[in-house]
Amino acid sequence: MKHFSTFLCLLTLTALLFGGCATKPTLTGPPCKNTPEFDGHWYNSDHVYQMRHEGVLQFGDMTIPMTGLMKLDTKNGSARIAILTSMGIKLLVLDLTKEDHEFLYTSPAADKIPGFKKGAVRAIRTVFLDSFPESQDSCFEVDTVQEYLEKKPGGSVIFQMDSETWDLYSKSTKDWNVTYGEGIEAANARLPSEIKYEDRRGRFSITLKLISAKQQ
Repeated sequence: MKHFSTFLCLLTLTALLFGGCATKPTLTGPPCKNTPEFDGHWYNSDHVYQMRHEGVLQFGDMTIPMTGLMKLDTKNGSARIAILTSMGIKLLVLDLTKEDHEFLYTSPAADKIPGFKKGAVRAIRTVFLDSFPESQDSCFEVDTVQEYLEKKPGGSVIFQMDSETWDLYSKSTKDWNVTYGEGIEAANARLPSEIKYEDRRGRFSITLKLISAKQQ
């Protein structure tokens, strides 16, 4: 705990810069001419990926560099995640599905970060497990960007995809926004090189950079 307190005191307020490719959602324009085959994209490929991300949690005036180790099962819609500080201090380990989660380990340090555990569950579920475009969603085309609208009981989700590479650029609701960086070939799939999650309710953001990935 002493080491973690020292770590927090030495943190600066610098954050990773993230450049998104998407345009501002408009949901106007002509209907999409062509739509992708959604089966086979990394988020619904029915494959299991082991991924390592490095990133930053920005919460108010607090900036915490982190490392995330994830086993993502896209067939069963589940994930196991370990989150560590940049100094290798384990903050938490959890199992997660679209509907449920279980903390397998939480450190005293994680408990002292306001809203950290609840925010981690919401961010990981939103980024990796829930809410992705489907063929029945309404689709509009603006230049080389396709916009999809999914109507849900809790509010609509807007997606943006590249109409040439079919990379997912972003998805957003009134409560959160996720921006995906350019897709890169890794683990026999096209995975987002960077991800930024912004939580409007919790007023925090997480920026991730993909370091390594392999398919099981």
